Amino acid sequence: MPAYKDEKFGTWYCTFYCVNFKGENKKNMKRGFATKREALEYEYTFKLLCNDQSQVVFQRYLER
Repeated sequence: MPAYKDEKFGTWYCTFYCVNFKGENKKNMKRGFATKREALEYEYTFKLLCNDQSQVVFQRYLER
């Protein structure tokens, strides 16, 4: 899903749906990103964790 610009504060936010560990479809929102790219990266990383691919994300952070 796309990231949106919060005109009031001048920051970016993302909102998306993700299936949690109980199998429920939940809406998630995170605000306060300085750039659109940061918001989209957060969404991508969060969805990887939701889809139980945490090992891939964990390895990615170890490489940094």
